[in-house]
Amino acid sequence: RGDPLEVERLVVADARHDPLAKRIRLCHLSRRLRETRLIAIGDGHRRDADEIDGRCQERDHDRRDEPRILTAEPALRGELSDKTGHAPMVPFPPMFDVIDAFLGIPTALIVLSVLLFWALIAYSIHRFVVPALCGADGRKLGKFEAEVTSQIALAFGLLISFNAVWLWDRADRVRGAIFDEAAALARIVDDAEDLGATESPDQSARRDAICRGVKVYVDHLIEKEWPTLADSSTDRSRPESLTELRAILRASGEDAMREALADAEAARDIRIRDGLEHMAPSRWGVVFLLAVLLLISIGALHGEAPRGRKLALTLVGLAVAFCFAVLFVSARPFVGSYALQPDELRKIAFRANTER
Repeated sequence: RGDPLEVERLVVADARHDPLAKRIRLCHLSRRLRETRLIAIGDGHRRDADEIDGRCQERDHDRRDEPRILTAEPALRGELSDKTGHAPMVPFPPMFDVIDAFLGIPTALIVLSVLLFWALIAYSIHRFVVPALCGADGRKLGKFEAEVTSQIALAFGLLISFNAVWLWDRADRVRGAIFDEAAALARIVDDAEDLGATESPDQSARRDAICRGVKVYVDHLIEKEWPTLADSSTDRSRPESLTELRAILRASGEDAMREALADAEAARDIRIRDGLEHMAPSRWGVVFLLAVLLLISIGALHGEAPRGRKLALTLVGLAVAFCFAVLFVSARPFVGSYALQPDELRKIAFRANTER
C-alpha cells in the first residue's frame, strides 16, 4: 500500500536431512510497525524464528539509540548479542541477585552486618597479621613511617568518594526521570481535560478515551513494572498499554499530547536504564583492598603498642564500616528501605480516573 518494506534473508542449512540443502526465509519488516510476528514452520526452525524476532525488535526500537536484546529464549540472548555487538540488558549475573537480596534487608541489619564484617577483619589483623609482620614484641619490622598510612588513607578516601558521587548522582537522575515521566503524563491529562471543557460529545468521548488509556498505562507502571525494578527483571520493551495509548493519541490528532507521551517514554527509558545499572565490581574491589591495606598499615604503625593498636584499629575500622554502610544503603534506587516509590504516578492515575 505504498509503505516501504525491508526484506531480511536468513539462510538456514538443515543438516538433519541434507547438509547442502538451504532454506530461505523472508521476514517483511514494516517501518511503521514495531513488532513483527513470525511463524516458524517445523519445530527445528523455532530457534531461527526467535533469532529473527530479536533482530527485528532490536532494529525497530522507535528510532532510539538504546540497544536491547529481546528474544523468547534466554539462551539465545548471548548468541544474538555477539552477532549484534550489543550487550543484553537481562538477565543480570547471579552475583547481582545476591547483592540485591542483601540490599533488600532492613537498614539496621545492613549496618550491623557491615560492622561485624569489618570488626572481624580488624581483629584478624590485630591477632594474626601484625604479629606475623612485626613479631611478638613489635620490633621485627623496624621503623614504619606514618606517611605510608596517610598515603593509603588518601587513596581510600578519594576512591570511596568517587563511588559515593557515582551512586548519588545516579539516584538523582532516576528520581528526576520519575518526576519528568509523571509531569509528561500530567500534561496529557491536562490537555484531555481541556477537550472535555466543550459541550461536543465527540470531544468528551476523546477525553474519556485518552484518560482511560493514561489510567491503564499508569496502572501497568505501578502494579506490574515497578515491582520488577527491585529484582532487575524489568522488560524495557514497550508494554501493550503504552502501544494502545499511542494509538489513541495518534487518532486524536493532538500533536502536543503525542510529544508529551514521547517525553514520558524517554523518561521511562532513563528510569529503567539508570535504575538497573550496577557499579562495576572492580570499583568495589579496589576500595575494599585499600581499606584492608589501611587497617594493616595502622596495625603496623602501632606494632609496639598492643593497646594503642587495638584502639587505632577500632576507630579506623568503624570509620571504614560506616563508609561502606552508607554506600550499601544507597546502592540501588529501587531496593532497600529507601527505595523510590511511584507516588507521583499514583497521583496521575487518580487524576486520570476522576477526569473520565
